[in-house]
Amino acid sequence: MDAVLPTLQAALRPLSEPPSAPGWNHAEMAELLGTAPLHDAAVLLGLREGVQPRLVLTVRTDDLSSHAGQVALPGGRRDPGDVDIIATALRESEEEIGLEPSLVTPLGFLDCFETISGYSVTPVVARVAESALLRPAPAEVA
Repeated sequence: MDAVLPTLQAALRPLSEPPSAPGWNHAEMAELLGTAPLHDAAVLLGLREGVQPRLVLTVRTDDLSSHAGQVALPGGRRDPGDVDIIATALRESEEEIGLEPSLVTPLGFLDCFETISGYSVTPVVARVAESALLRPAPAEVA
């Protein structure tokens, strides 16, 4: 992964400049959602290191009230106690898949986007250490 890191970081928004709403798809979502306020959320686009780097994905359980059964990036709604959107992505990843935050190195951001379920989502792109143990939370992840 070290070989592609410079190219990857050049394509990302730097950590010092997180994106802000409106999302890149705001016009389309505004037609569907109107002017309802959106909830801030974050997802972790985790690139797990190793001989063959992998993207960390989850499958949501079938009994969740929203996004049931979907393949997803770990993440969710920003809590008032989250100091920033990176903290949201790390907290949610720890809650959903047991990912220890100390084993995650944020690299940058992709542009935020809006969802039909009323969220403004910021993707946080990060390296995940090869040694990280992932333990899905049965209440959220299948």
